[in-house]
Amino acid sequence: MPKESALFTLTNNNEIKIGIILPLTGNGSDGGLYAKTGIDIALQKINNDTNKKYKIKLIYEDSKYNSEESTKAINKLIDIDNVKFIIGDGGSSQTLAIAPIAEKNKIILISPASQASNISQSGDYIFRTQTSASLETKEFAKYLNDKNIKKIAILAINTDYGKTYINEIKKDFKGEVYSELHNKDEINFKDTLIKLNNLKPEIVIFATVRQAAAEILKESKEMDYNFTFYGSSSSISGYFLTLAGNLGDGLVFISPYNMNLNSTTKEFTDEYYKTYNEKPDMLSANGYDALNILSDCFEKYGNDVEVVKTCIYNTQNYSGASGVFSFDANGDVIKPFYMYTIQYGEFVSLQ
Repeated sequence: MPKESALFTLTNNNEIKIGIILPLTGNGSDGGLYAKTGIDIALQKINNDTNKKYKIKLIYEDSKYNSEESTKAINKLIDIDNVKFIIGDGGSSQTLAIAPIAEKNKIILISPASQASNISQSGDYIFRTQTSASLETKEFAKYLNDKNIKKIAILAINTDYGKTYINEIKKDFKGEVYSELHNKDEINFKDTLIKLNNLKPEIVIFATVRQAAAEILKESKEMDYNFTFYGSSSSISGYFLTLAGNLGDGLVFISPYNMNLNSTTKEFTDEYYKTYNEKPDMLSANGYDALNILSDCFEKYGNDVEVVKTCIYNTQNYSGASGVFSFDANGDVIKPFYMYTIQYGEFVSLQ
């Protein structure tokens, strides 16, 4: 994972405070830290641009991948820091915990990572730059159906995200689905793998945190089980490659992150590599896009919450670091999906 960068801050009459709620420590912090790196790069770009009317000050809060901590964080940002705009949270359960508070207080909340489908119904002030699980699983199921796969197993984290992923893929996949939930701090998957070996699924899909996915690969290798593994967009990243090593080779996964560079993604990737000496993660790009969209709306219309909200809904065919996307009537992003595999520790497009 990248090291944290120093924040660029500026005291200015036209400075707008934005709260950031992400898991920065503990289990799941890899995703939060990746989102943070993208946000920090966007902050540098915005505050160093002399043509910008509005500069930005970020106030970070660590949710620790815990809904109670997320709730404390948003209440602090609203009641003490008086913020009107928040980027967060990472986990779907945490975003669902704070969305009603944001909605009640008319605070714009943009998640760069949460995928649970019921976030779509969380309110008019709730947005995300990560695609919903229902959009992803529909495309994933089509891919599996086209390959004539008849029996799959899903290993999912026991959160709103994991349960959503299982329920949504069942709607569109034509074959048999076996599913198993595990806790976020689970470190032993041997019993689950024994069950899978008896069931003989054609493929096993990860819908979990990166640490769990890598551990399952290691334990499967130790037990001499030759499963064919696939992954969701949230399970596979550069950090997963670090954890899994060459065990990740051959794994196939779906992602809305376009690694085929356009001008915006190339600019972001180059700046990210220069800053962190590694390629960016999908969540880094999503965080970068979230802050830039807010900044773009500030520049066009000022910082009135209602006007900025309308601006975000009207953002269509936006060329971001994560690809080209639009917001729908639920505040969800609509993006195309891509299939990738891992070869020699690198992501390779299957398109």
